[in-house]
Amino acid sequence: MSYVDKLVEEKLEGDESRIAELFHDDTIFSELIARGKDSDWYHFEPKTYDGEYFVKVGSGYACYEQERGSKSHSMSFGNIHEAAIHYFTRAGYIKPPQDKKWWQFWA
Repeated sequence: MSYVDKLVEEKLEGDESRIAELFHDDTIFSELIARGKDSDWYHFEPKTYDGEYFVKVGSGYACYEQERGSKSHSMSFGNIHEAAIHYFTRAGYIKPPQDKKWWQFWA
Protein backbone atom coordinates (compact mmCIF):
# COMPACT_ATOMS: atom_id res chain seq x y z
CA MET A 1 0.00 0.00 0.00
CA SER A 2 1.41 3.37 -1.00
CA TYR A 3 1.53 6.26 1.45
CA VAL A 4 -1.18 8.05 -0.55
CA ASP A 5 -3.42 4.97 -0.20
CA LYS A 6 -2.70 4.89 3.53
CA LEU A 7 -3.71 8.56 3.90
CA VAL A 8 -6.94 7.92 1.99
CA GLU A 9 -7.70 4.94 4.21
CA GLU A 10 -6.95 6.78 7.47
CA LYS A 11 -8.35 10.23 6.75
CA LEU A 12 -11.06 9.63 4.15
CA GLU A 13 -12.46 6.24 5.19
CA GLY A 14 -11.01 4.68 2.03
CA ASP A 15 -13.00 6.88 -0.36
CA GLU A 16 -10.51 7.57 -3.17
CA SER A 17 -12.89 10.00 -4.85
CA ARG A 18 -12.35 12.42 -1.92
CA ILE A 19 -8.53 12.54 -2.20
CA ALA A 20 -8.48 16.22 -3.17
CA GLU A 21 -9.83 16.99 0.33
CA LEU A 22 -6.33 16.24 1.62
CA PHE A 23 -4.98 19.17 -0.41
CA HIS A 24 -6.63 22.34 0.90
CA ASP A 25 -3.17 23.56 1.88
CA ASP A 26 0.28 22.11 1.24
CA THR A 27 0.65 20.20 4.53
CA ILE A 28 0.08 16.74 3.00
CA PHE A 29 1.92 17.75 -0.19
CA SER A 30 4.98 18.82 1.85
CA GLU A 31 4.76 15.60 3.85
CA LEU A 32 4.76 13.49 0.66
CA ILE A 33 7.88 15.29 -0.54
CA ALA A 34 9.67 15.10 2.83
CA ARG A 35 9.00 11.38 3.13
CA GLY A 36 9.84 10.71 -0.51
CA LYS A 37 6.53 8.86 -0.71
CA ASP A 38 5.69 8.70 -4.35
CA SER A 39 4.98 5.43 -6.12
CA ASP A 40 6.06 3.95 -9.41
CA TRP A 41 3.66 6.23 -11.26
CA TYR A 42 2.83 9.18 -8.96
CA HIS A 43 5.60 11.75 -8.40
CA PHE A 44 5.67 14.92 -6.30
CA GLU A 45 9.14 16.21 -7.21
CA PRO A 46 10.78 16.53 -10.63
CA LYS A 47 12.61 13.31 -11.48
CA THR A 48 13.67 11.39 -14.56
CA TYR A 49 11.10 8.60 -14.18
CA ASP A 50 8.08 8.06 -16.41
CA GLY A 51 4.78 8.86 -14.75
CA GLU A 52 2.36 11.53 -13.62
CA TYR A 53 3.87 14.54 -11.83
CA PHE A 54 2.37 17.05 -9.37
CA VAL A 55 5.11 19.52 -8.47
CA LYS A 56 5.51 22.95 -6.89
CA VAL A 57 6.71 25.62 -9.32
CA GLY A 58 7.26 29.17 -8.13
CA SER A 59 4.11 30.25 -6.30
CA GLY A 60 1.91 27.60 -7.94
CA TYR A 61 1.77 23.97 -9.01
CA ALA A 62 2.22 22.07 -12.24
CA CYS A 63 0.80 18.73 -13.31
CA TYR A 64 2.19 16.85 -16.26
CA GLU A 65 2.88 13.42 -17.68
CA GLN A 66 6.45 12.42 -18.41
CA GLU A 67 7.44 9.60 -20.71
CA ARG A 68 10.99 8.90 -21.88
CA GLY A 69 12.08 12.33 -20.69
CA SER A 70 9.40 14.17 -22.64
CA LYS A 71 6.69 16.12 -20.79
CA SER A 72 3.12 16.33 -22.06
CA HIS A 73 -0.36 17.33 -20.89
CA SER A 74 1.18 20.08 -18.75
CA MET A 75 -1.16 22.31 -16.76
CA SER A 76 -0.36 25.07 -14.26
CA PHE A 77 -2.44 25.95 -11.21
CA GLY A 78 -2.27 28.69 -8.60
CA ASN A 79 -4.38 26.65 -6.18
CA ILE A 80 -3.20 23.32 -4.73
CA HIS A 81 -6.74 21.94 -4.40
CA GLU A 82 -7.50 22.43 -8.11
CA ALA A 83 -4.10 20.97 -9.02
CA ALA A 84 -4.81 17.90 -6.86
CA ILE A 85 -8.20 17.32 -8.51
CA HIS A 86 -6.61 17.53 -11.96
CA TYR A 87 -3.61 15.40 -11.04
CA PHE A 88 -5.38 12.54 -9.32
CA THR A 89 -8.13 12.40 -11.97
CA ARG A 90 -5.63 12.43 -14.85
CA ALA A 91 -3.41 9.86 -13.12
CA GLY A 92 -6.41 7.54 -12.80
CA TYR A 93 -6.51 7.59 -9.01
CA ILE A 94 -9.96 9.17 -8.91
CA LYS A 95 -12.23 6.81 -10.78
CA PRO A 96 -15.71 7.60 -12.13
CA PRO A 97 -18.64 6.28 -10.09
CA GLN A 98 -19.47 2.68 -10.89
CA ASP A 99 -23.24 3.20 -10.89
CA LYS A 100 -23.21 5.08 -14.22
CA LYS A 101 -23.14 3.52 -17.66
CA TRP A 102 -20.40 4.60 -20.05
CA TRP A 103 -22.78 6.68 -22.20
CA GLN A 104 -23.97 8.73 -19.20
CA PHE A 105 -20.60 10.47 -18.87
CA TRP A 106 -21.24 12.39 -22.10
CA ALA A 107 -24.76 13.52 -21.24
